[in-house]
This record gives sequence, C-alpha cells and structure tokens, in this order.
Amino acid sequence: MSGNRAFDLRIWSEREDKAGVEPRGAVDLTVGTKVDVTLEFVPAVRDYGEGLYYWTVVVVLDTEPPQVVGEWGEKRWFLYYEPTPTPTPTREPTRTPAPDPTDPPAPQPAG
Repeated sequence: MSGNRAFDLRIWSEREDKAGVEPRGAVDLTVGTKVDVTLEFVPAVRDYGEGLYYWTVVVVLDTEPPQVVGEWGEKRWFLYYEPTPTPTPTREPTRTPAPDPTDPPAPQPAG
C-alpha cells in the first residue's frame, strides 16, 4: 500500500448487524497485510460476548478520520465463545498415616 493508505479490520456482532450499526475497527489501522487479534479485546466482543460475528477488511485513507476507499471481499462470519479457563493443577498433600499405637515399634537400623 502507499504511505497514505491502510487496512482497517472490522469485526461486529450479529446484533449490531441487525441494528444497522456501522462496523467498528477491531485493531488500529495497519499498512501490513496481517495482524494478530486477541478477540477478548475487540470492542464488539467486549460489548456483546459470545455469539455470531462478522468481519471484513476495508481499505482507508490513513487520515483522521479515516476515509473508506474500498472494501475487500464479502463479509465473513465466525462464532465466538468465551475461553474456558484451564484449571490450575493442584498437588494433593501426601498423607502418611500415623502409626497404630498397638503396633510393635519398628526395628532400629544396626549401626
């Protein structure tokens, strides 16, 4: 892309789509062709939680405010589920049974 153009990854919920809300950017504008996204931090996901979402990439002029130049492809969809926390393994204490007071004493080592 030229220096004054960038990509805007937009992710929006099914509820926003049905309400006709303008899709919001998921991350900052980028001139790169790939970006890592942590879905828990995407504004639409934070607002709506689990459910059906859509995404698209829009080409914008890198100005304030961004001006849409064109849209890439059709809107795509995905289902988002909240991550299930991984249980932290716990160590059960090893229990050594107390000796039975009626047992004879253990032999002492010779020495």
